[in-house]
Amino acid sequence: MPKRVGFLYDKLLDKEFIKKCIIKGAKKKSKRWDVAFVKADIDFYVDKMYNIVKNHDYTPTQPKIKTINDISSQKVREIAVQPFFPDGVMQQMIVAAMQDVLMRGMHHWSCASIPDRGGKHALKIAKRAVQKRRKNSKYIAELDIKKFYPSTPQRGVIKALERKIKDKDFLQLIAVTISCYPEGLRYAYDLGMPADVIVGDKVGLCIGFYVNQWLENYYLESLDTFALQQDGVSFEYRYMDNIQMFGRNKKKLHKAVRAINEYLQREKGVKLKENWQVYKMTDKERSRKLSTVGYRVGRNYTIVRKRNFLRFTRQCRRAKKLKSQRKPIPVSMAQGLISRAGQYKWCNGRKVLEKYFFPIGVRRLKNIIREDARRRNALQKGAVTV
Repeated sequence: MPKRVGFLYDKLLDKEFIKKCIIKGAKKKSKRWDVAFVKADIDFYVDKMYNIVKNHDYTPTQPKIKTINDISSQKVREIAVQPFFPDGVMQQMIVAAMQDVLMRGMHHWSCASIPDRGGKHALKIAKRAVQKRRKNSKYIAELDIKKFYPSTPQRGVIKALERKIKDKDFLQLIAVTISCYPEGLRYAYDLGMPADVIVGDKVGLCIGFYVNQWLENYYLESLDTFALQQDGVSFEYRYMDNIQMFGRNKKKLHKAVRAINEYLQREKGVKLKENWQVYKMTDKERSRKLSTVGYRVGRNYTIVRKRNFLRFTRQCRRAKKLKSQRKPIPVSMAQGLISRAGQYKWCNGRKVLEKYFFPIGVRRLKNIIREDARRRNALQKGAVTV
């Protein structure tokens, strides 16, 4: 077992640390009334959070379940929603305290919900494997864990954390947070309940909790090591629960996939989706491309996925029509176009930008966003002055 870290709960007993976590958690959330309420009197809420941590008085708010249509993945998801204070702030503090511990020993190509390891990081290894290591990426295996968040055993997450963290108070706090323990931390602390007893046999982590993104990524840390140890696997990267493996031999990749599925069921309590596949990547123009993080990666080029391309071009046409009619382009449309255009920076999409995006006027779109930001800042300053 690696050397474990203690005294993480003591990190939370620092008012400057709490203030930094509140500011970080409130970033880009100023429209929410509960966030604005905390920011308006931040020193008061820092003292209040300090007392909650010091007295072990944290009782998680029972989350409200909100159903949303995730357009990017074309799925219907159930998101758990909690108020910013104290729950959102507490989760920010937990992650800030244990972030360095979780990242120690993490696979370099483990992506999603980690600073500087987003979609572009995953695209980097995909392009390197497909375009520069052609012999070692003749075959590709695409895997996905079935209902990853809802099927993750909470006790398994706690056991995994105990391999790196020995602070019992901190583990108690995490257990109360992820299980939404109705009795609260004070009750568990007074009875000296271990973290695995607090979570019991509960299965599933809530989608929408900031801390759960980190815990789920860490929970599969050992899977990356196990996958790379399999015979025939040349490269492997993981975007949360989406796993891509590359190799020279199709039979060996099939064998590796079966071994991974057995490992996940035995050690992690989850399993792969039945639609996993192993396919061949050739140098032919019409051969199948690797589909990952919104892109399609071929041997000689990288393009945006079809549905993302269609959304971008349709939005460009709507903006060009407004421009031709001398009507103002909405701020939300300008922001969306600038954001979608940034996706083409990382692929062979120059001609798409020249045909659809540049005629609208990049400077025009940026001015629209800039003026809106100035107007909002002026309103906020006026509200503070009043």
